[in-house]
Amino acid sequence: MDLYLQGGEETLPPKAVIFASDADAWFALDYRLDEQSPRVLHWSEYEEEPIELSGSFREFLEKLSKL
Repeated sequence: MDLYLQGGEETLPPKAVIFASDADAWFALDYRLDEQSPRVLHWSEYEEEPIELSGSFREFLEKLSKL
């Protein structure tokens, strides 16, 4: 997933939606593989590639509830 920072603005690849951020880190729903159940990704400006946190948003929420 390419994320470009241009003038302080994030430009996302198609079918990716940021739902949370913290300065230099982002959480996004990635609809590129499945438009009905997007993967949840995390990446920061220090990472070359995003990290897949879960295969779906539902799975992501279930993991959060176990913390």
